Parts: sequence; C-alpha cells; structure tokens
Amino acid sequence: MKPMLTAEDWQLYTDMLGCEIVARAMTDELNRLLKIAKYEIIENDKDQTLAAKEVRDEMLRFMEKYAKYGARDTEPEWALVDAINRALKTEIRR
Repeated sequence: MKPMLTAEDWQLYTDMLGCEIVARAMTDELNRLLKIAKYEIIENDKDQTLAAKEVRDEMLRFMEKYAKYGARDTEPEWALVDAINRALKTEIRR
C-alpha cells in the first residue's frame, strides 16, 4: 500500500500557498523511492534496514528544496520515518 500523505500529515506549514503541491511532490518521491527499495529487498536480497535508511537519506535531501514549507523541521522528518517503517516493516529512527 502506497503512503498518501497530505500537507497536514507531513506537518508542513499548511497556511502557505502551495503546501498541498509540496506534500504531493514529497509523497510521490517517497513512493518512488519505496518502490525501488522494495524491489531491491525482494529481487536482490537487500537488507531491509539498510534499504529503509537509504530511502530516509534520499528523502531528506529531496526535502531540502521545500524547507521554506517546513519540510526539514522535526515533525516532517518523523512523519517520513514513520511512513518508511510502516511500508518496509522496519524500525529506523530519524
């Protein structure tokens, strides 16, 4: 199941114009990275925790460009880690 996170779910600055577009971009990128990670885990026997950490690190870099929307605050980072852990059945930390 693909995560579908809104600006509120990501805990972005929801009073800013365009925050839902940012949330959609972040969610789309997260889903793209999770798809790659799942493939690597299933087809190439990649360690789940390593794959999860790689998704987290890539997403944090991606989220940099949306920092003005609050994407690099603590709350969106926790939302990210929670979504990754649920999708990949891991327990990584922020």
